[in-house]
Amino acid sequence: MPRRVLLTATVALVAAFAPAMARADGGNISVGSVGSVQVGSTGSSPDVSATTPAGTTDVTAPVQLAGSDSGNVAKQSVGTAQVGGGNSAQNSAATAQTSALDGKPKASVNGKVAHANVNVPASVPGSQPNSASGSTGAVQVGGGHSSNGGLLSINVNKPSAKPSANLSLSGNPALTLGAPGAPGLSLGLADPSVSYSDLQLNLKRQYQANLRDLVLQAQYLGVQPAFFLAVDPIAKLTLGGWAGASPNDGNTATDSPGTAQTGPVGVSPTLALQSDSLGSNVTLGGTNSLGGGGTNSAAQSIGNAQVGGGNSADPSLGTVQIGGVTVAPAANASTPDGALALGGGSGIAGGSNTANDSDGTVQVGGGNTANNSTGVVQSASPTVGPTVSATGTPAGDASTGGGTSVAGSGNSANGSTGVAQVGGGNAVNTSNGAVQAGGITVAPTTSGGGTTVGSPTNIGSGSGNTATGSTGTGQVGGGNTVDGGTGIVQVGGPPAGSTTGTPTGPTGTTLSSGPTTPITSSTGGGTGTAGGGSGSGPGSATSPGAGATTNGSATSPNAPAGVLGAHQGIPSSSSIVSSSHRQSSLPFTGLDLLAFALVGLLLVAGGAGMRRLAL
Repeated sequence: MPRRVLLTATVALVAAFAPAMARADGGNISVGSVGSVQVGSTGSSPDVSATTPAGTTDVTAPVQLAGSDSGNVAKQSVGTAQVGGGNSAQNSAATAQTSALDGKPKASVNGKVAHANVNVPASVPGSQPNSASGSTGAVQVGGGHSSNGGLLSINVNKPSAKPSANLSLSGNPALTLGAPGAPGLSLGLADPSVSYSDLQLNLKRQYQANLRDLVLQAQYLGVQPAFFLAVDPIAKLTLGGWAGASPNDGNTATDSPGTAQTGPVGVSPTLALQSDSLGSNVTLGGTNSLGGGGTNSAAQSIGNAQVGGGNSADPSLGTVQIGGVTVAPAANASTPDGALALGGGSGIAGGSNTANDSDGTVQVGGGNTANNSTGVVQSASPTVGPTVSATGTPAGDASTGGGTSVAGSGNSANGSTGVAQVGGGNAVNTSNGAVQAGGITVAPTTSGGGTTVGSPTNIGSGSGNTATGSTGTGQVGGGNTVDGGTGIVQVGGPPAGSTTGTPTGPTGTTLSSGPTTPITSSTGGGTGTAGGGSGSGPGSATSPGAGATTNGSATSPNAPAGVLGAHQGIPSSSSIVSSSHRQSSLPFTGLDLLAFALVGLLLVAGGAGMRRLAL
C-alpha cells in the first residue's frame, strides 16, 4: 500500500510540472548565480505628437531587441546582465550580453510654411548567440561572440545608420538628403534638375629623386582638382585650377647633397558659385607664382633650394634662390545690391640669381649676385598694388588702389657679411652689417562719391647705393656712397626731374625729393686775404694761392648760389669762411666764432701738455 501511494504521488508531480518545464523552454534560466538581470526579446515604440496653430509634429522611436528563442542562461555566475535572447554565461563574473538591436526613429513636421520628414534607422546586427565561460568583465553586443577564460573581453558588432531627410517649402519641390545609392541632393523652386561629378584630385608627378645624395628635381609636381555640382535653377558650383610646380628649362646638381630644384610654382584656383534664383554669383581665381624660366644649377654646394630658373650656386652652403614672385588674386561677387571686385597685382621682379662661395644666402627676384659673402638677403624691386572696388551699391561706388614700390634692379655683395639689399643698383664690398634699398614710393589712392584722394610719398628717389669697407651702414634712395665708414645712415637721391652726373666735389644728399632750400648770403664791406694770394673788393675773399676774387657770394659752375644739398655743386670753402668772418658767428647756429676759436686753442694746448707728461 505505501508503495502504491508513493508511485501515484510521483506520477502526479511529473504530470503537474511537465507542462511548466515545457513552457520554460525559450525563457530565461539562472542556476546558482548571484545578481543576474535577464530580459528576453522585447520591443518598444514610443510616440509623441503635438499640435499647434503653426502645424503638427510627430515623433516615434520604435526599438526592437531580438534574440533567439532559446532565451538567456546564467549558471554559477556573478553580476550578469542579459538582454534579448540567446545569451549564456557560466562560471563568469561581471558579464553584459545583448542581442541584435534595431531602431527606426522618425519625426515629421507639417506646418503652414514648411514640411519636413526625418528618418534615422540604426541597428547593431547579430543573429548568433553570445556565450561567456569562466570569464571576467565580458561585454558582448550584437551576436555571435564567445569568451572562454577571458579578462575584460569587449566585442561589439559594427553599428549602421542610414539617416534621410526631406524638406519642402510651401509645397515647392523638396530637398532630399539620402543614404549612399540614393540621390545625393534634390531641390528646386520649379522643376529641379540635379547634375554633379565626383570630386577628382589629379596628382601630376614628374620628378627625379636621388635618396643617396638627397637630391630632388621636379618638373611636374602638383594637384589639379575638378568638381562640378549643379542644382538648377538654385545654384551651380565649379571647382578647378592647378597648384604645384611646372617645368623649366632644366635642373643640374653636381656634387651637391641636400638640393631641391623645381620649375615655377603656381597656385591658380578657379571657383565659381552661381545662383540664378538669387541673381548672385561669386568667382575666385587669379594667378600666383614663384620663379620664372631658365635653368637651375648647383655645383659642389650643400643644402640648396632653387625655384623657377636662372639660379646658380657654385660652390655655396645653405642657399635659397627664387625667381620672380607674382601675387595676382581675383575675386568678384555680384548681387542685386551691387558688385565687389578684388584685383590688382603685387610681386617681385624676376631674373637670374648667382651665389659663389657664399654661405646662408637668400635671393628673391632676379639680378642678385653674392660672392664670398655670408648671411646675405637680396630682393629685386618689390611692388604692392592690390585694387578693391564696389559698384552699384546703395551707398554708391567706391574704390581703392595705387601702388607701393622700391626702385632699382640688380644687387651685388662681395666679401661681405650680414647684408640686406632691396630694390636694385645696390653694391656692398668687404662690408659688414649693411642695409640698402632703392627709393621707396607709397602711392595709395581712394575714390568715392566723385572724389579721389591720393598723393605719393617718396623716401629718397632713384637707386644706386655703394658701401665699401664699411660697418653698420644704412642707405635708402640712390646716389649714396660710403667708403670706410662706421654707423652711417644715408637717405637721398637726385631731386625730381634732375639728371645725375659725376659730382665735382664732395657728394651731397637730400632728405627728400622736394625742392631745395636757399640760404641767402649776407654782404658786407672789407678785404679778405688767405694763403699767399690777395684780393680786394666789397665783401670779397680769395682762395689760397689763387688770387681769384668773388664778389659778395660763392658761386659754382653747376649750382645756384646758396643751395643746400644740391648735387650739381656746392659752395667753395673760401666763400663759407669769408661769410663767417663777416658775420663773426658760425653758420646756421649764430654762435660766436671767436669764443669757439679760443676754446679750440685751449683744447689744443691742453692736449700738447698731456702728451708731454705722457712722454
